[in-house]
Amino acid sequence: MKLKPIFSILMLSMLFSTCEIRIEDNRRLLITGTIQDQNGNPIPDINVISGNEDLKLGSRTTGENGKFSLTSLSIDNGEFNEEDEFESDRIREININATESNNNFSLISSNDNFNRIRIINDQPFRGIEINLGTIILNEISQLALNIDKGNLADQELQVFVEGQILASFSTFCNFRLVEIIDNDELACVNLTPSTRNFDLPSDVDNDSFEFKASSGTSISVSIINAANENVFNEVFDINDNNETIDITL
Repeated sequence: MKLKPIFSILMLSMLFSTCEIRIEDNRRLLITGTIQDQNGNPIPDINVISGNEDLKLGSRTTGENGKFSLTSLSIDNGEFNEEDEFESDRIREININATESNNNFSLISSNDNFNRIRIINDQPFRGIEINLGTIILNEISQLALNIDKGNLADQELQVFVEGQILASFSTFCNFRLVEIIDNDELACVNLTPSTRNFDLPSDVDNDSFEFKASSGTSISVSIINAANENVFNEVFDINDNNETIDITL
């Protein structure tokens, strides 16, 4: 019987302390969406992480149906600084296909077979839910380019590869949160085309080069000699996760 007064005091103490918590400082935000590949198939085990420069504020992994629903701290409490830049101690980024590093989130891919998407919060947001709708990730193909000089074995050549070529640190595209709020589908429709070049010295008869490209696209391979003459030019379709291109001159 002596425990009842103590228990009552504890309950009252907890009640009053709870009432003192400011709701506006402890808001939660629900982030939902469905991740699919280019063919409309759900992609499981994709990391979705929200946070700022210092902290991971929410994370979830997609299920077998590609869906995710994560609860994170709100992004309401922000303001513009003197340079008219929005500063928030809450969510500044939502990263699709990201991983964690030292309690932070980074843009290192959690699944190397797909590109990444980074959603940047640079405006005040008032709401309790962000539905990102359907998110389409582009499949990434690992390419091997094998070149045999053949009849040009003694010449110095340069190889140019042009298309949606990707480096491990750039397989992502950026969106601003305010621009995608009402979109039903989010996708990197066109990853930025780029060109990579490789040297084939005169004392090298054959060589191999490895890089990444967006699957479902095409790349162009051109080979130039020392006189700046084009000795090879062809377009290759990239359809498989692992592609090997063999060229003999």
